[in-house]
Amino acid sequence: MTLARENPTHLNILAAVPVLFLSAVVMAAAVYATVFGPAAQAAADRAEAQEIDAENREFCALFGVRAGESNYANCASGLAEIRRRQSERISLRSTGIL
Repeated sequence: MTLARENPTHLNILAAVPVLFLSAVVMAAAVYATVFGPAAQAAADRAEAQEIDAENREFCALFGVRAGESNYANCASGLAEIRRRQSERISLRSTGIL
């Protein structure tokens, strides 16, 4: 006689092992995302802000406006508005409105 025939609960326990393992992996991923997610998002936000600042400086310099000059704030503000409108168009397209 096999072990499964002698003890049917042994087979049930073996069948549950993959489910338990998958549950543990999902729980570990959830804990990791909860703990490290905000810090990762903050780092991504800082990197994006630095990238946008570098783009602003480079673009405005093409027109002779350097960072720190009086017109630089207007140039950077104009670029922010262009980015905002582009983001809005992308969002509208994704919802099928445009």
